[in-house]
Amino acid sequence: MQSNKEIAVSFLKDVSSGNVFEAYEKYASIEFKHHNLYYKGDLISLRNGMYESQQNFPHKILEVKQIIAEGDTVMTHSHVKLKQDDLGFILAHIFKIKDGKIIELWDFGQVIIENSPNENGPF
Repeated sequence: MQSNKEIAVSFLKDVSSGNVFEAYEKYASIEFKHHNLYYKGDLISLRNGMYESQQNFPHKILEVKQIIAEGDTVMTHSHVKLKQDDLGFILAHIFKIKDGKIIELWDFGQVIIENSPNENGPF
């Protein structure tokens, strides 16, 4: 049985590598809801949006940099590039997991800018 951390990371890696429908089938609960403001709050809307993103950016790269888990909640901090030569963006996901399935998902992003005055960088 996978840990909640493993479920969250496997889901993200599957979705970003083109296995969108499989990822939702394997990891999303029938109770699934999300809080991405660009889509309706149901599984099908977000899944279809992620599929469309994968079709538009088939070489997307997602690298999970940090994972924090407490009880049924997992937070990931990732670097995402839509194209190989992009600076990309920072993406944080918060997962609520019940009985090995994702029941709720939040995501937040920030574009990485060139010549940032912050000497610590995004990661």
